[in-house]
Amino acid sequence: MNTRQVTFAFGICVIALCALVLTGKNAAFAQDTSAQSLVGAWNFTGTVEVSPPVPYIFVMTFNEGGTTAEFDSTATGNPSTLETISLGTWKQTGPATYTFKEENYTYDASGNLSGIAIGTADLILDSDRDELTGTGSVTFYGCTVSQCPGPLVSGPLPERISGKRI
Repeated sequence: MNTRQVTFAFGICVIALCALVLTGKNAAFAQDTSAQSLVGAWNFTGTVEVSPPVPYIFVMTFNEGGTTAEFDSTATGNPSTLETISLGTWKQTGPATYTFKEENYTYDASGNLSGIAIGTADLILDSDRDELTGTGSVTFYGCTVSQCPGPLVSGPLPERISGKRI
């Protein structure tokens, strides 16, 4: 083999190796629509069922390892309320049913830690694996660095949620 043939053969091997890596499981997109999985990112709408009802929107990611991450518009109706990203866990409870629990911290207008919100929900994944519906609740507790959760502030407040895969 001459140098040109060796270079060509090496180039073909590199391309083949790249193709294997790029089509392998570890390089796949995080959206897993197989086996009725909810792994991936979702756009949600929710309504806290109080009088009057309080609508809000959120984006939530269900990670393969059973953890969640979410950010939302504030459901408290108070735009000065500052809050962290919600983090939590999820698990499958049936063939197309799931549950999750999340929490996030809230801060007053001066940036002082003031509370923690703990949300839970039960979800149903549709047969096309691209829509979720469910019910849940959110409970608010006072919170300081030395005591969190602290005393009950409100809740559990019932909520309805529905989501579509991004």
